[in-house]
Amino acid sequence: MEGFTEKAGADVTARQRWSVAAMLCLVAGGALFLLGRQDWAFAAAVLGVVAWFLNVRAQLHRANVGRDEERARVEDEDADDDTEEEAGGY
Repeated sequence: MEGFTEKAGADVTARQRWSVAAMLCLVAGGALFLLGRQDWAFAAAVLGVVAWFLNVRAQLHRANVGRDEERARVEDEDADDDTEEEAGGY
């Protein structure tokens, strides 16, 4: 079970990094806009939005992997139950 908790900790760290990157880019974009550098502000804001989308994509990917692992576990248990029933066990 140790590997699972380490992996969960790594997922949280990666999620935090993407969120922090998105927020920093958006704040930098706002600051650049106030300084009159609209082109650079737009570029920073776009990078922030891209980081946010990558964060959402990573969350969806983790959810799908978890769902697939759960489905495989349930199918394995069902196969084991079928084998026991055929053998006459309970």
